[in-house]
Amino acid sequence: MKTNKRKAVSPIISVLLLILIAVAAGVMTYVFVAGWIGSATTSTTVVQGQLSVDYADANATADTLTIYLRNVGGVALSIDSIYIEKAGGGLVTVYSPTSGNTLGPGDVTQLTVSASLNPNEVYTVRIATKEGTTIVFSVKAHS
Repeated sequence: MKTNKRKAVSPIISVLLLILIAVAAGVMTYVFVAGWIGSATTSTTVVQGQLSVDYADANATADTLTIYLRNVGGVALSIDSIYIEKAGGGLVTVYSPTSGNTLGPGDVTQLTVSASLNPNEVYTVRIATKEGTTIVFSVKAHS
């Protein structure tokens, strides 16, 4: 007579394996349902304005700062103020445009600001809109 030398998994181990499989299935179900409910109840996003400087030129001979400003956001923006400061500190000028200061999404505008500029000096330019969007960049004056 031939004897079978294979041994079966003990009942305790098999129960533990079944519990582990059930817990894993429960966790996967919870993650799926939580993700589905989370995506179904997302709030609407607020479209914000965003500015980008395409080009900036500080000409110390002409005492002008020329800026090409682009609205890369999803809402119209109205330029409120342009602040020009020396890099080490000290306000050079504040400029508030009176017309042509509204940029629709994707629009580009040219701003020319008169300011007393020194050659080879770095200036920090801060542009603020009425909607609260700001952009800050530096430019070096040339003669």
